[in-house]
This record gives sequence, structure tokens and C-alpha cells, in this order.
Amino acid sequence: MTPRERRQAQIAITLCASVYGFTIGLVAPLIAVFLEQRGFDASFIGLNAAMTAFGMIGITPILPRLAASLGIKRVILGCLLVDALCLVSFPFVEAVWLWFVLRFFIGAANNVVFIAAETWINEIAEDAHRGRMLAVFNAVLVLALSLGPLVMPLTGGAGPTAFVVGAAVIACAALPLAFTGRTEPTLHGSASFNILSFIWMAPVVSCAVLLYSWRETGIASFLPVYSLHHGLPLHAAAINLTTMGLGGVTLAYAFGWMADRFERFRLLGLCGAGIGLCALLLPLVIHHALWRSLLLFCWGGLFTGLYTVTLALVGERYKGMELAVANIAIGLLWGLGALSGSSLTGAALSWWDPNGFPLLYTLAGFAFAAFVGWRSLTLRTR
Repeated sequence: MTPRERRQAQIAITLCASVYGFTIGLVAPLIAVFLEQRGFDASFIGLNAAMTAFGMIGITPILPRLAASLGIKRVILGCLLVDALCLVSFPFVEAVWLWFVLRFFIGAANNVVFIAAETWINEIAEDAHRGRMLAVFNAVLVLALSLGPLVMPLTGGAGPTAFVVGAAVIACAALPLAFTGRTEPTLHGSASFNILSFIWMAPVVSCAVLLYSWRETGIASFLPVYSLHHGLPLHAAAINLTTMGLGGVTLAYAFGWMADRFERFRLLGLCGAGIGLCALLLPLVIHHALWRSLLLFCWGGLFTGLYTVTLALVGERYKGMELAVANIAIGLLWGLGALSGSSLTGAALSWWDPNGFPLLYTLAGFAFAAFVGWRSLTLRTR
């Protein structure tokens, strides 16, 4: 692969993931507000969001065989089609149980697209620049995710128009794949570990993915609801998510740069502690626009930094089919985290409305930081 082919593929894969991510950034808050406006409580919204996680988990056992037989590019294209059809159907379906089925398939398609894109970009990355390349990938993706919620105020709220716009954007995500050239990874052969043994082998990576997945499901679904319960208007609730995303975009490259130069376990622990601290301070600033924006900006940057450093660790250690299996394990962990994160966030918000939401993330962030510190000390004493 020539340097030009590598750069072109990186740009194309990043564009595909970001265009798709724009819609995914819309989906969680859009469906949450859609259900809230129809009188469903936070626990019901959390259970519906949890179907995304069930979809992520459900696709995992067949994903290695699917990717090896069809290839990454075809798998991505098929999942984009499934996702677009499910999303455009959502507001036109009256049966409540079908909302759960559609959310299941949306979750499965989401998981496959992101696993495939991350495997592809990590496989073609050069080791000396891996952290920064992944940082650019994640920054562009987070920017797209953060802009997604703005579709609601621009289209008049959580109505059918927003769902149709989202489905149309998903279809556009397929276009950049025409420019990936000969860079598609070949996934033949076998790995020296399976999905479950990877989780046992890499507990810090596993916990980092779980924590980050809570941001993508629990926070994306319930930060708007938390904001509304504090009396903020709908446009401010949507902008809060966008502010988090902008923090992720702005600070991602800095974390990628640090991941190429400094001890990565320490960076992960610092990210966890920062995530807990921001959550702890959120109720104190929620009614102050400037301080709220600054805190959410930092919170989003810390979450994105956490995931960037995690992917750099995985890409450094694994290649080929082993990298694919590691990323599939990350997808499974993402699904488990999405399931627990959305369910626990909804339950916490219902239990202590509204401050159960930040309390949960305060405890999670500090617990992760403590685990990283303990794990680091354990490894050094061996």
C-alpha cells in the first residue's frame, strides 16, 4: 500500500464513519425525546435504549464469520441499508413492541459499522502515528455525533421529518467507500484468543470501553432529559450534547499525541478521574450557561480521550484477525456497557430525579480510575 493509498483510505473511512455518526448522534436523543413527548417515563426510555445494546450483543457471535466471508466493505454497506430502513420506519409504527424490535436492529447495525471502520483504520495505521491517526478519526466522528442532535431544532422537534433526514444521511455514508481502493483488510486465518478470553486478558481496556459506551448511550439518551427536568428549553438540551461533542473534537488530538509519547495506563486513569469530577460538578453549574458549557466541553474531551487511548493500546498489540477479534470483543463490551449504562441511567434518574444521573457517572469515573491505579501497581510488582 502506497502512502497516497493509505491517506486516501483513511479519509474515506473517516468520512463514512462520520456521516454515519452524524445520524447516530441524532438517534439516541431523538428517540428519547420522541418517547418523552408521548408520555413515557425515564425507565421506559431506558429500556427502549437498552435494545440498542441487545442488538450489539446479538450480532457479536456471527460477526467474525460474516466479516471473513463477505468482507468488511460489503458488511458495512448491508448494515447501512438496514439502519436506514429501521430509522425511517420508527415514527410511522404505532405498536409499542415494534419500537423495541427496530431499536434492536439499529443497535446491531451500529455495532457492525463502527467495529468494521475501527478495525480498518487501525489496521492501516502506522505505529509511530497511531494515536494521532485514531485521534483524528475519533475527533471527526465525535464532531459528527455532536452535530446530529441539532437536526431536532432545525426540523421542528422529534417529528417524522427528523427521522427521514437521518435515514437519508445514513444512505450518503456509503459513498466514501468507493474511494478506499485496495486497502480493505483481509481477515482470513485465526486468532490466538477468542472474544471472551480477550476480555479476561485486557481488563483495563474492557472497563474503559464499558465506561465510554455509557457516554454513547446513557449520556446521549438522558443528558437532554436531565436538562429538560432542570427546566432548560429543548434547544438548550440539544446544544448540551453538541457542546460535549465539541470538547471531544477539540481535545482528541491532544490525547492522541499524548498516547504516542506517554504511559497509556496513566492517561486512562486520569481520564477516568476527570470524568468523575465533571459529573460531580454538573448539578452545580447546570443553570449557568457559561460554566455548564465549559464543564460539558471538558467532559466530552475526557470521554473521547479515554477511547482514543484505548484504541491505540489495542492497535499496538494486535494485527489482522486478532485485531478484528479484539475489536469485535470491544463491540460486545460496548453492547454490555450500552445495556447497563442506559438501564442504570434511566433507573438512577427515576430514583433521584434529576441528580441520580450525575451521581451515577461520578461513581463510575472514580471507580474506573481506582481500578486503573490498582492494576498498574499489580503489574509493576510482578
